[in-house]
Amino acid sequence: MRRGLIFASGVVFVLVLVFFVGIHLLLVDYRKGAEELARRKGEMVVREVAINVGHLIDERIDTVGVLSRTLFPLFLEGKISEKELDKGVDLHIRYGGGVANIQFFDKGGVVVWGYPSSKAMLGLRLDRDLMSREFFKLFSNCIEREKRIVRVIETLFLDPNSMRLDHEPLLVVMYPVTVEMEGTSRMKGVIMASFDLGKIVKRSFGKVLFSPWQMALFGEGGRLIWSRGEGKFGGFTQGNGGVIRVGMPLKVGDQKWRVVVAISKREVEEGIVSFYRKVEGLIISFLVVLGLSLFSVFREVRRGYRALALSEDRFRTLVEGMKEVFYVRDEEGGFSYVSPRAGEKLGVSQKELEETIASICPFDGEVTVEMGDRVLAVKEKGRYGLVRDITTECQLTRDLERERSFLDSMVSALGAGVMVVDGERRVVWMNTYLKEMYKLEGEVGGTPCYTLFFSRRSPCPACYMESLLSGDGAQEERVMSYHVPLLDEERQFFVKTQKVRMEGKDRIVVLYQDITEMKLMEEQVYFMDKLSSLGKLAASVAHELSTPLFVTTTNLEMVLRKERLTPSAKRLLELSAEELKRSVLLLQRLRWIYRPVSMEKEKVRIDQVLKDMAAVLRTYARERKVGLNLEIAPVEPFFGYKGPLMQVLLNLVTNAVEASPQGGEVTIRAEEERGELVLTVRDRGMGISEGMLDQIFKPFVTSKGVRGAGLGLHLSYKMVEGMGGAIEVESREGEGSIFRVRLPMERGDGCEG
Repeated sequence: MRRGLIFASGVVFVLVLVFFVGIHLLLVDYRKGAEELARRKGEMVVREVAINVGHLIDERIDTVGVLSRTLFPLFLEGKISEKELDKGVDLHIRYGGGVANIQFFDKGGVVVWGYPSSKAMLGLRLDRDLMSREFFKLFSNCIEREKRIVRVIETLFLDPNSMRLDHEPLLVVMYPVTVEMEGTSRMKGVIMASFDLGKIVKRSFGKVLFSPWQMALFGEGGRLIWSRGEGKFGGFTQGNGGVIRVGMPLKVGDQKWRVVVAISKREVEEGIVSFYRKVEGLIISFLVVLGLSLFSVFREVRRGYRALALSEDRFRTLVEGMKEVFYVRDEEGGFSYVSPRAGEKLGVSQKELEETIASICPFDGEVTVEMGDRVLAVKEKGRYGLVRDITTECQLTRDLERERSFLDSMVSALGAGVMVVDGERRVVWMNTYLKEMYKLEGEVGGTPCYTLFFSRRSPCPACYMESLLSGDGAQEERVMSYHVPLLDEERQFFVKTQKVRMEGKDRIVVLYQDITEMKLMEEQVYFMDKLSSLGKLAASVAHELSTPLFVTTTNLEMVLRKERLTPSAKRLLELSAEELKRSVLLLQRLRWIYRPVSMEKEKVRIDQVLKDMAAVLRTYARERKVGLNLEIAPVEPFFGYKGPLMQVLLNLVTNAVEASPQGGEVTIRAEEERGELVLTVRDRGMGISEGMLDQIFKPFVTSKGVRGAGLGLHLSYKMVEGMGGAIEVESREGEGSIFRVRLPMERGDGCEG
């Protein structure tokens, strides 16, 4: 930078020497070429003046344009505060052109912000409070066209610093301020900057004009904007032959101005004559000015570098302090900038990060990419992008979803349906159990419960939530019946509703508990209670009848031992005694309805038991025209319960005979299988329906209608269970039934033979 300044100083110094040599040559024939010389000097002066004025004005216009495109949109979008806006504007003004006043108006013409900061201006309307029609006209034009407006206004204007009226001509620059919203540009207001045009022009002319020269600045239409010179100088607007006038066009914004410099011919001649007397002082003064100018330029350049370094430091501090990684892509697809320590911030290598971003760019928006065990969110706009690590957020989301699924599983495992509805009866949440019961798939949130369950367009007439919705109560309990699509049957539910407060809103939690089995169990308990009462009654009757039957049996046995009887009479008395004994056993079995009685084991020959059973039932079977077929495999005698075994066979065979059609046959088979006695009773009757198979061993359940009491199979089941065995049944409607009894066999001394 220093070498450049030294070179520039040398060039300027050489130009000064050349300039003065040219002046010396022109003095040889100054009278002949005085006017031409003055004109050329005027052209040089006006050119330099026009360049300086245009540069200073364009510099200020560009400063306002930069503010309208950068800081103000960020301020309106809320990305920077008003304090940061003030600092940014102050920085641009300090290094960008010395703006006198800046105001930001909204689309209604109200002052929203001002610089220098003045609370007195805030809230004033341009068309009413500031009393400037010309300003408001320019403001309206800027709003309509949405383009920059540059005008010179000579009007009364309130200075916010001194609060005085200013009569100086003002250069007014208006820029529309737009903000990007949802992909479109929307204008939010107008930024207006006013410049003291006289100060700008004086600053330009003071560097290049000699004292004899006069100058004027004209706007569009030849309107005089500013002039410099002693007294009224009519040579600018009138064709005066004693004046040398040189003009040059100047473009300011979208307007065409004209810079004019003039000097009288007399002053030109006097100046040339006195030139040599002033050369020495002029050269010294010029060198001083040149030194000061170079020093000023050096200082301004140094300030610019410091400001640039400060901006870079602020940018670097901001970027390095961010958790996100900031990057800028170049036009070739590479990266012109990536935040330092990018890999360390994101937990991946920077090379892999750049390769991953380059593979998905360019795009506008946000995408999610996975790099190893890290999940990154990449957001890009144009060539600028941000990358942030969302691994923790994704993990929290997965944990939350897992907790939600776990809670849903727990609630569903309770075997009850749970749902939450809002004040409009719309379902907010429902557990899996209830969805499965009603075969609901997908999301059900937002659907009214009456539409979801009953396909109605309006609430149910007797809705159980009505009292809670109307505010009459906070809890309701009912027992209701609903058709369950999953089971395709009516089920009874205990429905409990509770009003709760969730997320600041009233919600109703509904619990559905299937109590169908509970109701059946209650009925069964009630039935068993009745059966217990009946058992007590049967036990009492059996106790009362057992004594006279025992006496009668004893008397018959005494008659059989003492009296001389014919063989036929003796046989009838023996059969009577056997039947009396069986009646006593039957009465004892009736007592099992209330509680089992103890039994004593004795030696059992199963072939003899089957023959005795057949002898008892043969007459009954012959009357019904049903045959009895005994299939007795060799079975060694064993210790068992002969009486109960005889009663079970009598019950099973009697039922088989009654179920068989005329001409049918009942097969009774006995065999030993793996140490157990297996008794099988088979018939070819109508069989038992599938719905009755699980009920036939319950008391008072019969398929015979009014002809049956429903106690035979129940007593048989209880007796087999008391003997430590099990009873099974196989049956098909129209094919008959098979009852199979399995009893343990105990053998020891005394069982042989």
